[in-house]
Order: sequence, then structure tokens, then C-alpha cells
Amino acid sequence: MGLYFTDVGKSYYDKADVIFSIGSRLEAFSTGSWQLFPQGAKLIQLDIDPNTIAMNWRPDVALVGDAALALSDIFNELEPIVEPVRRKVRIEQIKTAKSRYFKAIEQEIKQKQKPIRPPQVVAAINKVFGRDTILVKENGGTDLWCYYWPYYKVLDVGDCVPMAEQTAMGFGVAGTIGAKLGRPDKKVVCVTGDGALQMAMMELATAAECNCGITWVVMNNQCLGWPQYHQVLTDQPRLGTDFKVSPDFSALAETQGCKGIRVTEPEQVEPALTEALHANEKGIPVLVDFHTARHDYPKHFVQLHEQSTRKEVQCLEKR
Repeated sequence: MGLYFTDVGKSYYDKADVIFSIGSRLEAFSTGSWQLFPQGAKLIQLDIDPNTIAMNWRPDVALVGDAALALSDIFNELEPIVEPVRRKVRIEQIKTAKSRYFKAIEQEIKQKQKPIRPPQVVAAINKVFGRDTILVKENGGTDLWCYYWPYYKVLDVGDCVPMAEQTAMGFGVAGTIGAKLGRPDKKVVCVTGDGALQMAMMELATAAECNCGITWVVMNNQCLGWPQYHQVLTDQPRLGTDFKVSPDFSALAETQGCKGIRVTEPEQVEPALTEALHANEKGIPVLVDFHTARHDYPKHFVQLHEQSTRKEVQCLEKR
């Protein structure tokens, strides 16, 4: 939802007459700062925590209870009244739309461009590292590509460590070490921007000290991309967001006992990740520094921010 929409998801969401929210606080990212709601639709909210009900959006119907038990009761009531043929047709329509969307994404990730595009990188992580890989996410604009299905696909249950509710830059960079120490049997990869990396890159030495065979995949766009993108959209000066001096992260990794790889060519993406995986198997932590375009973001990230900016400008003009 919201910031993380797929084309298929948004097309069904926009046409919905009922939105059924299950176990969500309906916070800013998932609702587009409470701006995205289908016109005329009703909201049903189900949550085990009564304090979450109407925290951000007031539902037309509020249900408090365990999700599995409540849904079981609801399905039992609905099954006799749902037309089987109509249900089957709708399911097939969704499957077809999903398949069409998936094929379009497959074509996109095959495109090799310079600067390197993040979709190519996150898809290559899937291909090279495969199953039994824990993905640790960071907080930033460029690394958001790993949040978007199906660019990156979490292949096993539980193998994803997202940012907490109040996201802190650098959490993922350091948390990757904890994930490996907690599950040494798993491969562990962190996708981070260069801004978030600089919040916690002193911990690279900790990973080397602990013989943590982990990989940091750095989407390096030489800026604090997300806040700068907001500056660009609102025609503000780029204050405090440009990195006029950008570190050589691969060299810094080497000085801290890790392996550093710098990648500027799209043909080097898979070989670099394969090299990182082989080093991880020997207990060597690796940082792979991918040089990407300045503001290359997922489609719905762009749409949501452009929409929010237009509303901000309209509010300022009214004042």
C-alpha cells in the first residue's frame, strides 16, 4: 500500500468499494500520509490491539481480535453467499494481472544501464545468493528498491529484517552483524544507501573481528537522496544533502579488515556479488560499492512524492 504500491495493487485498491485492514496501524507510509483512499469506499479495521483502532483513520467497522480467528469466522459467514463463478473469474483476473506485471519487471531488471540501476542490483542479489538469505533493510531512498516486490523476493519465511516503526539510519548496517551472529547458518545481505552507511560504517571492523561472513550492498548516489529529492521537488536549495567529498567505501572496508569491491559497470554486478558470496563463505565480510544515478526511485515512490508536493504548494499558495 501507499509508498510501496505495485501497479497491480494500486489498480485494485483505487477501484475498491471496501478496504479491509488487518493488523495495520495505517501509518503514513502505507496510506500516503492519509491521502490515498478510494472515493466512496468503506473501511473495516481488524486489530488485536484496541488502542490501534482509529489511531490514524476512523473505520466504518471496527473489529478487535486475533487475525487468524477473526478471519476464519468471517470466511465461514461469507462462503455461502459468495458466487463461486464470480469469485473464480475475479481470482483469474488478479492472477493474469500479476503475471503480466511480473513479466514487465523481468524485462526491466534485464536492462543494463550506466549509471547502474538499483533494480538490476537487487534482482542480482536474489539470483546470486538464492534461498536461505536474510535481507536486512536500511532507511533511505535508493535502497527502497529492495522493499518493492518483485524486484527483490524474500524466498524463505522470516528471512527479512525491515526497519522499525521509527526508522533510524544505520540500523541495518549494524543490524546485519546481529542477524549473522543470531543465524550463522544463513547468508546475510544488507542493502543500504551511502548516507545510511556513513551513520554506522565504524561497525565494519566489528564484523571483521567477529568473522561475520556478511555483505553490505551499497547503492551509492553520492547524496542524502530522499531529503534531497524533496528539496528538488519543492525547488529548495540543496543544503546539507550533497556529498561534495564522497568516501571511497571499498577502500575504507579494506582498512577495517573487510573485503571492498567498487562497481561502476553494469556487467560487473553479478560477478561482484558472486565474489562477495565466496568471501562470505570463508567468514570474510564484504562491502560492494555500486555507483548509481542520483535520483532513481521506484515508480510509486515518485508518484507519491510528486502528489504530496503539489498539495504542499497548494496549501502555501492559499496562505
